[in-house]
Amino acid sequence: MAKTDDEFNSVYDAFVKQINQVGAGKAEKVLYQRHLADLQKKGLK
Repeated sequence: MAKTDDEFNSVYDAFVKQINQVGAGKAEKVLYQRHLADLQKKGLK
């Protein structure tokens, strides 16, 4: 647990940077597209 907001923000920003470096945005888009396809198959969209 972070002791201060600044400490939390620093850790969080580093985490987001690491996630972006490994291509999480691309993975998120793929997962979202699969989710939409699943909704269509179920007749919910």
